Parts: sequence; C-alpha cells; structure tokens
Amino acid sequence: IFVKQYTYIIQSSASNFLTDFSIILLDGEKEYYYTDTITRSEARALKEQGTDVGSMTEDEIKEIAEKKTDLFDDLQKEFEAQGINVTINRSTGEIAMDASVLFGGDSAVITDDGKVLLNKFLSVYTSIIYNEKYSGFISKTLVEGHTAPTAESTYESGLPLSEERANNVKDYCLSSDTGVDTSKLAQALEAVGLSNSKPVYGLDGEVDKAACRRVSFRFIVNVE
Repeated sequence: IFVKQYTYIIQSSASNFLTDFSIILLDGEKEYYYTDTITRSEARALKEQGTDVGSMTEDEIKEIAEKKTDLFDDLQKEFEAQGINVTINRSTGEIAMDASVLFGGDSAVITDDGKVLLNKFLSVYTSIIYNEKYSGFISKTLVEGHTAPTAESTYESGLPLSEERANNVKDYCLSSDTGVDTSKLAQALEAVGLSNSKPVYGLDGEVDKAACRRVSFRFIVNVE
C-alpha cells in the first residue's frame, strides 16, 4: 500500500507580524499540527539565560517578546540605513560580525577595517538600546567569540582564540578610540569565548565554516 506523506512548514517573519512557526504533517489519514509561537520561543530564550519563566505569566513573556521584536526591527533598519554589514539571527539573539573583517587570519588583533565597523556599529547599537523607548529593557550585552568546527580543531583548541577575540573587541568597544560614548555600555558589557560550540548551518544542512567564524553581540533582557 502506497501512502502519501506531506509536510507543510509555515512561517511569518514580516515586520508587521509576530514571528510564528508551524508544521503540519499529513500521513494520508490524519493531520498533525505543531505551532511554535513567539511566546513559546521567548520562554525558551528566557529560560536559557537563567530566568525562572515558571514565575512569569504568558502575557509578561509575550510583552517581552514583542518588545524584542520591535528592538530587532529598529536595529536592523538602522544598520541597513548606515550600510553596516551584520547578520541578525532573531532565533539565537545574535548580531554577528564576520571575523575576517574584524581580524586577519588566525589573529586576534583588530584590523583598521574592523575598527571602522565597530565604530559604526556601536554608534547605532548604543543610540537604540539606550534610548527612551527601551530604557531599562537591556540588562547586559555579551560579546561572544566563535570559531569554526574543523576536522583538525576541538572545543579546547579553539577556545583561546575565541576568548582573546571576544576580549579584544570588548576592550576596544570601551576605549576612547571608538568616538562613541559607551559609558552606559561599560557597566553591562561582558566577553565570552564559545570556541566551535555554536556552529552556523547553511540551507543545505552543512556547516557554514565562514559564517561560523564570527564575533557576536547578544543582549540579555532585564525581566525585573
């Protein structure tokens, strides 16, 4: 007996819609539905950052999710307007920069082009997350260093470079060389090296090694 099976994946990510993700499975006789709403997704993100989501109401989580959506929209719009080349992954919360622009080869020394990119980025980032609209919404910003998983590398071997790059970017961001007032950011900026623990995958399902080599900025929401 030949049974047709179908899978429908539906996602809305337009700026004027909440980001929901749905899967519909059909086995020829029954239909099975799974919907991942913006509230469920945000609950997982909050739990990952150590928040006790069990003590929060669904409306509270939804309010945070909607505000994060607005914040990402505002950041993306201004990054594009200023010609700033970053990649925003709303699922992970990462705002990623290509390591090949920030550094040369396997070096952790920030290049001149990298400094120009960071200067522009900081100008936009600080002006938006610290404006009145989002006052008190962000408690912390993480600078995360990432390396690519290769046959020759391990988590331990890639960790020192990822840590050094993250720390160097953090130190530069808080220096006077940026030309940006980062006094507020200084109280809430942390650096962490993640080595190859969070790879990026392409549409073909394979690891995108170029995209893996990155430094990301990721903000933590204040839920208090």
